[in-house]
Amino acid sequence: MKFSQSLDLALHSLMFIACESSDKPVMIKDLAKMLNASESYLARIMLWLAKSGILKSIRGKRGGFTFKIPPDKITIADVVVAIDTDAGQFECMGDDRHCNKSECAVVQLFAEARGEMLRVLRRMTIADMAAMRNASPLGCGALVPVSEIKAINTN
Repeated sequence: MKFSQSLDLALHSLMFIACESSDKPVMIKDLAKMLNASESYLARIMLWLAKSGILKSIRGKRGGFTFKIPPDKITIADVVVAIDTDAGQFECMGDDRHCNKSECAVVQLFAEARGEMLRVLRRMTIADMAAMRNASPLGCGALVPVSEIKAINTN
């Protein structure tokens, strides 16, 4: 199963905001620099997260994004559903294959697999991911832009 780049950016953005652990809004330009991502693409993802109730958007010169609900209440499954709504879903060809979609064994199998995937992803929260990052040798405060990591690794 393949997930989108949007989901990757959403999860990394949420982890970064959780690591910041302040009530100060995080600006798109700062996130984009850290993640080596397009500001406009990242802004769209952050708005999806805001519309889903995970983040809140604060307008103005000192605006940005903060959590609407605590990171320990946001599961990875919540983010997957908000960003990749069709993740793990299987679309049967139905009539083209002389198959009754409602009774299709393939559709039922993938529906069960999707349910299990989401069940597993409900076990971990954004706060858990941030804690794991904090426990790493670099720590959460050591989040550096992707471009700088690439430069370090090539030397």
